[in-house]
Amino acid sequence: MKIFRKTLCILSVVAAALCSCERSADTIPVSGEQGGDASGRTARMTFGLSAADMRTSALGAAEGRSTVDEDALKNLWVLQFDGATDASKLLFCEYYDASMIGGDATNGYSLSVALYETSGDTKIYFVANVGPDRFQKFSAGDGVPDSDVTLKSFEASTLAFASEAAVSADGVLPMIGSYEGSSVIASGTVQMKRLVAKIDFTFDIQITAAGEKFTPSRVSLRSAASHTRFLEHTLPTGTTGLYPDAASSDNFINYPAVSVSGPVSKETPFTYTWYVPENLRGVVSGIESPSEKGPKNAPAGSTFIEIGGDYQRGSALTDVTYTIYLGENASTDFNVVRNYHYTVSSTIKGLNSRDLRVVVDRGVDAGQYVDGIWE
Repeated sequence: MKIFRKTLCILSVVAAALCSCERSADTIPVSGEQGGDASGRTARMTFGLSAADMRTSALGAAEGRSTVDEDALKNLWVLQFDGATDASKLLFCEYYDASMIGGDATNGYSLSVALYETSGDTKIYFVANVGPDRFQKFSAGDGVPDSDVTLKSFEASTLAFASEAAVSADGVLPMIGSYEGSSVIASGTVQMKRLVAKIDFTFDIQITAAGEKFTPSRVSLRSAASHTRFLEHTLPTGTTGLYPDAASSDNFINYPAVSVSGPVSKETPFTYTWYVPENLRGVVSGIESPSEKGPKNAPAGSTFIEIGGDYQRGSALTDVTYTIYLGENASTDFNVVRNYHYTVSSTIKGLNSRDLRVVVDRGVDAGQYVDGIWE
């Protein structure tokens, strides 16, 4: 298991010509104005954003998909609150497109922002790659932020993904970072995290039994979360405090199946990459081996990979599905955590009816398959 390079961006904050100012609702810029009207915002800070050592990853290049730049900041929202408590009010939110963000992922980014000077601590959120419309709703119009927007309501709001393609729209990934402290400091750092996890999947086939053969036809990722909160959820260590709620099927989507073409073997494995929102399904104690990490023991809504195809033994042919549940380990953990890179490698060696990850469907000449035993 690899952490998805958590140190995404370092934001160095430099303040110049700081002086006191009063909040005035009628001078707060309209949410979404690029650069905004800095009237009343006298704390000018320059943010240096660095995303070194992150690589660009091809997402299913064999299927003709575009690459995903995991480090790029293509656009950015900046949201400043008048404090760091749940009840703190939104001072302004402002959108910056690529033309207003200097630098690049290789050499680092820079951004100059006019902020309100606050008497106490302020909290500032930076949300990248979610597009120009995402926080327009936080404006009540006429340049005034919606008075109902608090730090708590922002952190509880969600980013929805209607499809697999939406997760990496425009070839980039959604990210978030925050700063909490004085608005008049000379410098500061902010760690940006991707709001999604990366799944690198590889499988091969090594069946040595005479007369047996598995021909895969499809691979799919199922039960991916359809949205994620901006505030990072507490990682569940048991079976409570799970996110999102499994009671609603709207909270999950299945990604389109990927066709498997050509032979799959030890020498020619199948590989694929997905990006998925975090799906925290907890930890199930009592699972003692990977063969028990199947549908019977998985919490509802858990994300899993399916490999489907035809299994032949002699003249008997049946449709077989192998299921692989994601998580921190191969047994008890079912959490898919934001900003993590999961590497999943599997080898199919045969058909074991006692393996809970294997689902057998009666097919052509499947009459020889009785109670999980080939006769």
